[in-house]
Amino acid sequence: MNFDGKLDLSILSSDLTVYDDTTPQQLLEMIQNANIIITKEMEVSGEMIRQFPDSVKLICETGTGYNNIDFNENK
Repeated sequence: MNFDGKLDLSILSSDLTVYDDTTPQQLLEMIQNANIIITKEMEVSGEMIRQFPDSVKLICETGTGYNNIDFNENK
């Protein structure tokens, strides 16, 4: 999720797993029991968000803007 390698997310928590690159299918497998999903310039569709486990409470986009997260399809 750190596509350009410029993020140091280790300051956020000692309970953090960082993946260099992730496909949508891998993301769904990796986030089981996750509370927060942090992405950078990764498209997160409404269909994908509906498949997130109930444990996910927050999706953070660390890039500029939030156009990669489909809010309109989640209503």
